[in-house]
Amino acid sequence: MLYDITMCKGGDCPRKHLCYRYTADIEGRQDFFPNPPFDFEQNTCEFYWQDVQRFEQIKARAYDLWLDERRPRGRALDHWLKAENECIYQWSQWDKLS
Repeated sequence: MLYDITMCKGGDCPRKHLCYRYTADIEGRQDFFPNPPFDFEQNTCEFYWQDVQRFEQIKARAYDLWLDERRPRGRALDHWLKAENECIYQWSQWDKLS
């Protein structure tokens, strides 16, 4: 774990399940933002740091969906969004258990 980065508690941030500052395991003492830094007016977060492992999980699920549908053309975004929604739902269920 990187102790020299500020972590985020997520709050109602719509991207928290894909942000490393929210998803990383906390081991020991760690600093957090006092409030989630997501800017709802601009729909962005200047501190967003993509969680590469979760990105790869979404990519693998989107690929599986593409294969399940017999490799259709022009549906990449549909498969990606469905995979992202499925993964985020699964991760949010894990959050409820911990």
